[in-house]
Amino acid sequence: MVLKRLVDEAILRRDQTMELEVFDRNTAALRLYERAGFVRFDRLLGFEKATANATPVAAPSWNSLPLSALPADAGNDDALPWQLRSPSLLQMPEPWQLVHDGDGAYAIVDLLTDTAVLLRLLYIAPEARGRGQARPLLSAIERYAAGRPIRAAQLVPSALGPFAEGLGFRPMELFQWRMKLNLAAG
Repeated sequence: MVLKRLVDEAILRRDQTMELEVFDRNTAALRLYERAGFVRFDRLLGFEKATANATPVAAPSWNSLPLSALPADAGNDDALPWQLRSPSLLQMPEPWQLVHDGDGAYAIVDLLTDTAVLLRLLYIAPEARGRGQARPLLSAIERYAAGRPIRAAQLVPSALGPFAEGLGFRPMELFQWRMKLNLAAG
């Protein structure tokens, strides 16, 4: 009943589509959404990267910036889930921070979690792509992690999986389905 109400309200607003994410093991929810007309259109993967068990660096080798300094084109790709789009990224609370290498590589990270460094976004400015800019910033984050793994939540579109794996990340077992309902047809 709640789902029907949400869909009906979206139709009244003249929304064209409705999207949601659901973990792959939540079979009851998957059946519910599919019965309501939602279709799976992407897998959202999570990744983890082991780091060396080293003494943490005293001063990170990056610039910490306010989230508002995120480049305007970061997170403006419709292929990204809503959690990785600019409006959501700019609203992330502390301790999330934007780190920048000064040469086109950016990351949004939470460095204060005891068990892992959390990575929400790794973004390379278009003019810096293809030059290996992600690796030095990621290496600096690894040194700062001092043995804690670096984890990216299950929000990474499957098309970006090879990029993450090329940087030494391994996919997590659990993933999310990204699902869409076309409301214009209803």
